[in-house]
Amino acid sequence: MDFSLLPPFSGDGNTDAKLWLTSFQLLTTIKGLNDNKAKATLPLLLTDNALRWYMSLAQNIRDDFSLLQKEFLI
Repeated sequence: MDFSLLPPFSGDGNTDAKLWLTSFQLLTTIKGLNDNKAKATLPLLLTDNALRWYMSLAQNIRDDFSLLQKEFLI
């Protein structure tokens, strides 16, 4: 799945998380991904602090795309 239009998100504070997540949501919609595929794709686009944050989440949050998106914006 090509997501080259969207740069990886590092969580370094230089990229607006809400704007990045909105772009991610638009791309997953355009590509026809359901929530299960979108939640599996999201960590592939995270690096550095953002990936460490993701790995620290409880499994139930990682398994629920709606909860995952909410946590992303906290």
